[in-house]
Amino acid sequence: MFKKVLLSSLFLTIVSAGLSQQGTCASPIVLTCGQTTTGNTASYQNSIESYGFACSFSGKEGAEIVYQITPPNNCNLTAAVSNVVGDDLKVVFLNTCNPVDCIAMSDDDPFSQNESETIPATGGTTYYIVVDGNDSGDVASFDLEITCDQTTDVVETLEEQISLYPNPSKNIINVKGVNFNNAEVHIIDATGRDVTNQTVLNQTTIDVSKLTNGSYMLSINRNGKKANKRFSVQ
Repeated sequence: MFKKVLLSSLFLTIVSAGLSQQGTCASPIVLTCGQTTTGNTASYQNSIESYGFACSFSGKEGAEIVYQITPPNNCNLTAAVSNVVGDDLKVVFLNTCNPVDCIAMSDDDPFSQNESETIPATGGTTYYIVVDGNDSGDVASFDLEITCDQTTDVVETLEEQISLYPNPSKNIINVKGVNFNNAEVHIIDATGRDVTNQTVLNQTTIDVSKLTNGSYMLSINRNGKKANKRFSVQ
């Protein structure tokens, strides 16, 4: 009988330890667009005390719960905390489950404990959401609502922003929809060979008059973001 009680107690301890990891960086709680969930930071520890430059190196000394979401499409991704019972909480977005990779953090609402933060999200990219206690010892229960709003403000990739005209072209290609400040542009032919005479910087008009007829790729690199757009010369 004693062995059964001991084994049962050990089993419950192991299960409890496994469950306690859910909601940490090691095992974030997975959410989907349109989902509302409840949480309580009282059962969690303070593992993250400071966040990176994008969040002004803000320190949050209370216990936190970590969530993960991968929106299927480009959207304005919002995490909203409401019905808070207890101490002050913050909502934080991370690129990776590393506090230095902070994207945005909610500001204090002076009239309530509700907090909300929105970021432009790229479809298929995983983001981490942290609900964190503001000060040491801060714990609270809350509702967390996730919305993925595909509005006219939807995030576009650099490739989607760019258009080329005229296409096909004989003499010049105009590039529309991108700030060419410090952009590097190359022309790649159908064999993959770079046929650009020189790197093009800060220009929105590309001379293609010396190219032979055929299909080409305009390769653009701006601030580490790359885009490829096809065009043809006739």
